[in-house]
Amino acid sequence: MKKILSSVAILILFFSVTLSNAQTNKNFSFRPEKPKAGETISITYNPAGSKLEKAENVSMIVHAYGKTIYYTDEIELKKNDNVWTGEFSAADTCAGVVLRFTDGTEFDNNGSKCYPIRFYGQDGKLAKYASGGLAGGYVGWFGAFGLDPEAEIAFKLCQEELALYPSVLKDIFSVYYYAYNVIDKVKAAEFLKTETENFEKTLTQSEEDLAFLMQRYNNLKNKEKADKTKELILEKYPTGKQAEMIKFQEAYGMKDAAKKSELANKFKEQFPESKYLAYLFPDPTTSLIQAGKYEEAFEALKKNPKAPSNLYNSLAWAMYEKDVNLILAKEIAAKGVELSKTEDPLQGSPKPPYYSKKQLQKLLNNSRYAIIDTYGAILLKLGENAEALKYMIQAYEMNGGKSADVNERYTQALLLNGKIDEAKENLEKYISSGKSTAGMKEM
Repeated sequence: MKKILSSVAILILFFSVTLSNAQTNKNFSFRPEKPKAGETISITYNPAGSKLEKAENVSMIVHAYGKTIYYTDEIELKKNDNVWTGEFSAADTCAGVVLRFTDGTEFDNNGSKCYPIRFYGQDGKLAKYASGGLAGGYVGWFGAFGLDPEAEIAFKLCQEELALYPSVLKDIFSVYYYAYNVIDKVKAAEFLKTETENFEKTLTQSEEDLAFLMQRYNNLKNKEKADKTKELILEKYPTGKQAEMIKFQEAYGMKDAAKKSELANKFKEQFPESKYLAYLFPDPTTSLIQAGKYEEAFEALKKNPKAPSNLYNSLAWAMYEKDVNLILAKEIAAKGVELSKTEDPLQGSPKPPYYSKKQLQKLLNNSRYAIIDTYGAILLKLGENAEALKYMIQAYEMNGGKSADVNERYTQALLLNGKIDEAKENLEKYISSGKSTAGMKEM
């Protein structure tokens, strides 16, 4: 343990960086200055100069975190003169929050830095994981928001975390090493070697610790030690999560078809409830569609009670594009539309922590519009224009006018149903906003 602390201390002294909750952003402030988990926090947000400067409604997205992101809430803000205000409180298990602002379409992410607030403990120090957990966001889960990694910020945050809580090195090691490797590959390699040697002396033979060591050996490209550790995991924890992942990767990565099938079947016997089975035994529909065997693909779909609506959409759309058996394509798309109304889009998985309930529902609606658009497109080709318009209105409203192709089919449906003025108005709007296709300019 002494060697671990000395190694970390040297790094902290070498780079000598301190971060804080200092409110230097002129567009954003919060109170209290050193908030604690569970306290009510008030914020003031001025969107001047951002994409939300002229927004009529603004919400605050609150991403609460500890070791990693825990959950996401969404708070509607109130406008006072030129600024927006609101308040929230995070669960008392959190170490901090990361805020972003949105009008429902555009986001203010403060560049790629967002607006973090780290929590403090009763002793006046930053809470455990307030810095290390935030570092994980800057090189990890911020990616869910489409933001690029900020390795330098993450590195400095890890240093600050370790200065206060050196015992968390193992918990934040992957984040720290990743960031360090981006900044200085040579010193990062020395750090990895030294700390791995220290971990060898201090860690137990628990499943978690062995998995951690195996990953470090992989980082070091020490195949001999990595393989020995993997064998030990399989021997001591044959039905554990690590063994499940090891066996899955072995089967999934096998190139030889016969051997792959053998390993996949063994995996199924050993882990019959594994979520990875879907990757080893994929639905044949996609390959049949690619081969142009549409009727066979439909038969395969009917035999799969867990087939999601997007598979029906893929098949119906392929037939639509090829002008193949549009009557059957209509039937397939109709089944997909009905399925989309009742299916669980998450397939039983827990709600992703990156999205608020409102955001997630919007995402799910956006994914559902595709099968409705396909059904409407097929109806248009079949000349069933009145019925097509009903579905194209739904697809358009769900998509929010973001897809130029949906906009084109929606406009076409309006024209074919005699709604000339509405179609003309929409055409002008789509073309001026850049949400049009080349064909729409000729309508």
